[in-house]
Amino acid sequence: MLLATGAAGGFEEHLRQSREALLTHPASGKIVLVEIDAKSLASAGQWPWPRKLHAQMIDRLSAMGATTIGFDVDFSARSNPVDDVALAKALAQTNASVILPTFRQPASVGSTTFKENLPIEPLRQHALLASVNVTPDPDGQLASYSYGVVTAGIPRPSLAAMLAGTSGRMDSKFRIDTSIDPATLPRISADDVLAGRVDPAMVRGKQMVIGATAIELGDRYATPQHGVIPGVMIQILAAETLLRGSQVPAIGPLAAVAATLLLVALLRRLHGPSLQTLIRVGWLAALLITPLLAEWLGFQPFAVVAAGAVLGAEWLWTAARAFAVRLQTERLTDLATGMPNARAFARHNAAKAAVSVVVVRFRWFEEMDAELDDKTRALWAQRTLDRLSLGLPGQSFHIVGPGSIGWSEPDGETAALIERIESTAALFRAPLQLGDRAVLATPNFGICGGEGRASRQLVAQAMLAARQAQENGRCWSVHNAKSADDAQRALILLADIEGAIVAGDIRIVYQPKWSIADARICGAEALVRWNHPELGLIAPDNFIPLLEESGNMARLTLAIADICLRDLNSWHDAGAHISVAINISAALLEDAEFIGELRGRLDRAPALTPFVTLEVTESAAINQTGVAVSVLVALRAMGVRVSIDDYGTGRATLGYLKAFPLDEVKIDKSFITHMVNNASDQILVRSTIELAREMNFKVVAEGVEDAVCLAKLAEYGCNIAQGWHIGKPIDARAFWDRWIEGSAQGGAALAA
Repeated sequence: MLLATGAAGGFEEHLRQSREALLTHPASGKIVLVEIDAKSLASAGQWPWPRKLHAQMIDRLSAMGATTIGFDVDFSARSNPVDDVALAKALAQTNASVILPTFRQPASVGSTTFKENLPIEPLRQHALLASVNVTPDPDGQLASYSYGVVTAGIPRPSLAAMLAGTSGRMDSKFRIDTSIDPATLPRISADDVLAGRVDPAMVRGKQMVIGATAIELGDRYATPQHGVIPGVMIQILAAETLLRGSQVPAIGPLAAVAATLLLVALLRRLHGPSLQTLIRVGWLAALLITPLLAEWLGFQPFAVVAAGAVLGAEWLWTAARAFAVRLQTERLTDLATGMPNARAFARHNAAKAAVSVVVVRFRWFEEMDAELDDKTRALWAQRTLDRLSLGLPGQSFHIVGPGSIGWSEPDGETAALIERIESTAALFRAPLQLGDRAVLATPNFGICGGEGRASRQLVAQAMLAARQAQENGRCWSVHNAKSADDAQRALILLADIEGAIVAGDIRIVYQPKWSIADARICGAEALVRWNHPELGLIAPDNFIPLLEESGNMARLTLAIADICLRDLNSWHDAGAHISVAINISAALLEDAEFIGELRGRLDRAPALTPFVTLEVTESAAINQTGVAVSVLVALRAMGVRVSIDDYGTGRATLGYLKAFPLDEVKIDKSFITHMVNNASDQILVRSTIELAREMNFKVVAEGVEDAVCLAKLAEYGCNIAQGWHIGKPIDARAFWDRWIEGSAQGGAALAA
């Protein structure tokens, strides 16, 4: 009730202010306030100041060695043209990093949409931009500050976050550490800066923040601990909070309440009212002292009032409920990993009429398990579960044996299930990162269909099929009459691949890549197809994983490179200077023999090398070793371009990839295909394009299926589009007729 009604908030605030009064400490001294005070206003004789004065301050502070100069002054409207030019010139010439403010405000009175007031365009060219919006809490006091804001889909970090070099989720807030004494902030008058009366030692190596402190300028806010202070001081106190590390998220009331409920549950096991009372008094003291210690160590406070109210209330009922929940959890949980166990699996499928059971076993699990401690073993389970969930979304996974994870599928959909399994297996080609070590988890899947629910027998048969797949070096195996035929088919494919390359059964189709700015075809992605004389057309997902598992991928990739270089040479001889992208398996980057063969082919065609792009998946990039990275660096030195494929499906960020030998980022089609109707996808795509542009990466969007999506990408500034709206994969002859010769004759246009 206290939490629901908010009645605890007032008590919490009083406790917090008392703690912060006890923990008052000086500012770091790294940020200096340049205050536009009453003396500065009197000297200038007007407000707003002529912008030439701001230009002079930038020049003087920069000359004295300031590293950063931040403004809490509005530059969103044009002023005297001469002054605007003077300020723009100062921004262009300064050695310091200059941060100019942006303001978010409602688009109109009563509007729920917002617009952003930016500095005028000439000033933005040589400055960083940061939000300076502050919003009082419901009680009218300003106690919290944001990491940044998102306006019309554009994220803008706050001034404090930029000063502290700290990132956080946009539109999320942290509490300002009011135990920092504002009186200890280094301060100099703007008038003294302009008059040359400042000791350079106060500026050298410091971050300077310029803002109004004069009472007549009005920019002042009420704060919980320090009363009414200027807005620019709030900006600096927020930055000091982040510098000190006090932005660690506060532990809310539920944590303390949960801890108190656990204590009450434990008290029920003790005998003797005196002992119980002593423990309760000790816990109450801990609720008062722990937040003080946490804030002293630099954390934000605990919320403890609700927990104090819970202490002693309904403890018998809470103890009984906690015990029942704990007992049930332990009964249905694998204690080593924290995942649901075989008993939970049986309960999960109890009401299902007919299911197939799938079990995945991991090669070398026993050897790996012998080296892992409990914490790393649980981390292994979580990393494994993350990748399974990515490939098989919506499934409920269970530990059904050592190193074995099982789930159920509707019976009778084996073909579709195998396709999903093969796609999921591809996600495990890169090692699992377990803290400071990487572990390769090679999965083998076993499938068993049968009438009725997922019985222990079906689970055992699926585990047997997984073991058979492991022994046979296969990705999967089905425990039914087709198992022998499937095994024979896999052996045929592995045996026939060399002959297929020689006989020309392996062919390449090209999917066009469209330069959005130039409105023309700029390249193509090479995709492999296998037309087997007996089995017919075989999809890449049905033979490439087999080749990778058996170590036969290098020969196929070199054959693909040969075909692509031949077609590329033919097109270039005809005057069509387009590029071709070739997919490279992550394991091949560490195959010295393969790399030598590939470099030999590129050496023999130096004029074509700049038009070759190697595509490596994002998950592979995350886990690349130094050998693989050095190989890509060497290939780039030859002129080859490197692209990260499927960006957005893994854990990599563009900041991480900046250190990777990379020219291009290819956004995965799962974010592009439904982007027009999905706001979150739009934000990811737009922000990726904007950040990639700043890092000089080109951006390719795959999965463009209609004109509306293409127009949206053009609006965001995307470089290249790929998808069925541009064109389907076709062979080299058809590609020439449709996209090269047809384009020259005016016959190539985008699909309707």
